[in-house]
Amino acid sequence: MKYMSKVLMSTVLAFGLLSGSVGALGAENVSQSSVGIQSSTVHPVLELRVGETYQFAGKGFSAQLISGHGVISLDQYGKATALSPGDAVVHVHPKSGITQIRPIKVLP
Repeated sequence: MKYMSKVLMSTVLAFGLLSGSVGALGAENVSQSSVGIQSSTVHPVLELRVGETYQFAGKGFSAQLISGHGVISLDQYGKATALSPGDAVVHVHPKSGITQIRPIKVLP
């Protein structure tokens, strides 16, 4: 249940950023201990064109596609490939424990 609350809160925050209700010109720290989130960093929207790739994770990192299945594909090494126009959210989990919330907009 604690994990589901964490995912739900992170997804809500990320989609708020995508819809413009949460503005960010740089990385914004968000901490919600009441729902089990230790600390997260919400990044500005990353824009990709269909067919482009982006490497989210590296050694010591893991990445998880939260929403946007069919918009991007994410391989086991953290490499995202833009498949079709739309919005997606990726969580990057470094060893430091501070989850990075990465909203993505795929353009045609």
